[in-house]
Amino acid sequence: MMQIEGRQQVLVGLRRNKVERILLADSAHGNVIDEIVSLACENQVDLRYVPKEDIESKSKVRNNQGVIAYLRNWDYTNLDDLLAQSKKEKSPLILILDHLQDPHNLGAIMRSADATGVSGVIIPKDRSVKMTETVVKISAGAALTVPLTMVTNLSQTIDVLKDEGFWIMGTDADTDDYIYDKNLQMPLALIIGSEGKGISNNLAKKSDFLVKLPMEGTITSLNASVAAGVMMYEILRQRQFDS
Repeated sequence: MMQIEGRQQVLVGLRRNKVERILLADSAHGNVIDEIVSLACENQVDLRYVPKEDIESKSKVRNNQGVIAYLRNWDYTNLDDLLAQSKKEKSPLILILDHLQDPHNLGAIMRSADATGVSGVIIPKDRSVKMTETVVKISAGAALTVPLTMVTNLSQTIDVLKDEGFWIMGTDADTDDYIYDKNLQMPLALIIGSEGKGISNNLAKKSDFLVKLPMEGTITSLNASVAAGVMMYEILRQRQFDS
């Protein structure tokens, strides 16, 4: 059973009706704690007050803020379900993460994905970060709101997305095209490469087009979650203001 930690994360879990049990430090207090207790009682969630030391002994992340919750029904979203949901949207955006390793990057990307209305995030089963307590913590709970799909083969998944009408946009620092030069208002799948390596040659070849961000300084690359966030917001900007 997955546990989540931190006040805002637990609050999101309660609002999404995903929490089965809560451990709350008997010394914890504040407005958010009051809301957690109120929602837990309203939803008949098992709420137990325990010494702070018990929370610390069970915690898997830093700064648990005196609260741990255990989820009842979180699971990866099936690809078919993700596609079915995306068909309800005018111009869906799906992220494909090509073997990211850092849970902090996944958490930050999930947070930006929630903020920009991304339909879902796809990760590979092997050699990739998975959903963890750290991912939920870094995402500020967004990992519980944005569908996360795990697939066996990214290349085959891209073929499925193309069959469903998605355009595939890869990221490559060596391309000549900037993201700002592209019309991004169609159904789109954005590939974000792994830390240090970028996207694989195979996925780059499968992309309908490749883009990059302008870089003016001496550092030649951005953190994966930062680059993903900038690109997600450019896509959102075009769809809100250029349509």
